[in-house]
Amino acid sequence: IEAMSYGLQCVASDIPENREAIGDAGLVFRNKDTADLGRVLEIAIRDEAGAAALGARARRRVVELFGWDRVVSQMETLYRATLERKLRVAYPVHLPVTMDSGNAFSEVFAGQASAGQSKNDAGRRSAAAGR
Repeated sequence: IEAMSYGLQCVASDIPENREAIGDAGLVFRNKDTADLGRVLEIAIRDEAGAAALGARARRRVVELFGWDRVVSQMETLYRATLERKLRVAYPVHLPVTMDSGNAFSEVFAGQASAGQSKNDAGRRSAAAGR
């Protein structure tokens, strides 16, 4: 992926992980097949125009799929979903937790604080009335 980010054509074995990363922006050879590797390397060396085109395609692919904006967005989505699941397990009562509208912690704990204050206020009022 790093070489692709520099606009270089890549050659990799056809294992699923490499195929996913390279897509149509590189050359692949049959895994553990040295004859096929040699054939693909020869193509990579001799076809300068093809190498340049694959390099440009590789650069675009990295920017689109592996750029920091996308990676950060995907990680943030993953963290938010995980946090929301954990909060729902930890607090099984229905709490108005929405991950898109502010800080989930403040929403959850603000709801608990107001519920706790109401109970404490009621307890204080009944104790004061009994005096």
